[in-house]
Amino acid sequence: MPILDVTLVLSPGEVVPADLAKHLADAAGIVLQTAPGTLWLTLYPLPAAQYAENQVPSANCPHPASVRLWLAQWPDLPARAALAADLAQALAPLLQRPSSQVHLFFEPPAVGRIAFGGQLR
Repeated sequence: MPILDVTLVLSPGEVVPADLAKHLADAAGIVLQTAPGTLWLTLYPLPAAQYAENQVPSANCPHPASVRLWLAQWPDLPARAALAADLAQALAPLLQRPSSQVHLFFEPPAVGRIAFGGQLR
């Protein structure tokens, strides 16, 4: 079961649509080719004041999205690179960000590290 945690740095005055998490999950499910109900996504809106980049004035700081991705096993490096590009392209328009501002973090393979309902998988 793929799990995605999406942190979206909000621009001042930006409002997150109520159904954004659903649309992101659906788009990620298409890219990851998952069956309905087998991908989990949590969306974390982050006010711009809670994000900074060193030596960059707040007014010039970008408002990126970061996506932490857990998979049972990682695909090989070329497939992982293609997956990163495909996910960034699919999620960017929904996040209203250029794909260059959608950053993916592949967490270590999840097999044996996550317990759903107390059951280690």
